[in-house]
Amino acid sequence: MLLKKIKLEYILLLVILLTAFFARYLIFDPDRYGPDFLYHYTIVEQSLKNGKLSSENPLDMCYEGWKEGHPNGYYFLPYIFGKVVGLDNSFI
Repeated sequence: MLLKKIKLEYILLLVILLTAFFARYLIFDPDRYGPDFLYHYTIVEQSLKNGKLSSENPLDMCYEGWKEGHPNGYYFLPYIFGKVVGLDNSFI
């Protein structure tokens, strides 16, 4: 009985993840995402150019520079995926 419950939970988790993945690709529209999306994109883009993961975005407040933002872990997966599959694909 316990194995059936665990198996069912894994199947449900897999269905949810696959649905989310394919829904993201089917309804993806670049015009739908606003400045927040582009802000995070530029942070990962700068991190990839610099070769190290950093959440600093000096373009955020050009005259002061922005030192505090999201923790580095917030950008970890897009950074890793950006290295492997490219930056544009990591945000789809």
